[in-house]
Amino acid sequence: MGKKGVSPVVATVLIITLTVVTIGIIAPTVIKFTNENLDKSKECFDIMDDIKLEDLGYTCTTNGETSFSVRIENAAITGFKVGLIASGSSTVIDVSEGGSNSDMKMYGADMGGLLSVPGVGEVKTYVVSGVYDRVEVFPILESGRTCDDGDSIKIGNSCTGGGI
Repeated sequence: MGKKGVSPVVATVLIITLTVVTIGIIAPTVIKFTNENLDKSKECFDIMDDIKLEDLGYTCTTNGETSFSVRIENAAITGFKVGLIASGSSTVIDVSEGGSNSDMKMYGADMGGLLSVPGVGEVKTYVVSGVYDRVEVFPILESGRTCDDGDSIKIGNSCTGGGI
């Protein structure tokens, strides 16, 4: 009795139009988000295995200090985070060119002095206060991003043949 509805053809056209408009609004945001995250992932993937903990006879502990050596093979790595692990606890130290930390030093320097980052192909030895079982390093890139994939090494019991 005088009731009129939308014809099925018009309803279908409206649903299709609404879907296309919604996709047009959402797609640029999703594409931008995906591209940004892919770029970040690629950035860390490109330097995978370019930071290493080297055992050159200085990966050891003595007199309440732990030493370890770091090699860098990529100029995009401008620093690194050091994870120091002992008996279920851990400490993280940021190492950047010209930075300092009261519990860390360059081999042969004073505790708390200026730190330096190895150049491409270089190895530098660091000493930290405390006795640790394991050391981990995670690269910090030019962009400021810290990558989740780095290297780790088990620390020997005590230094022999010169040590720290």
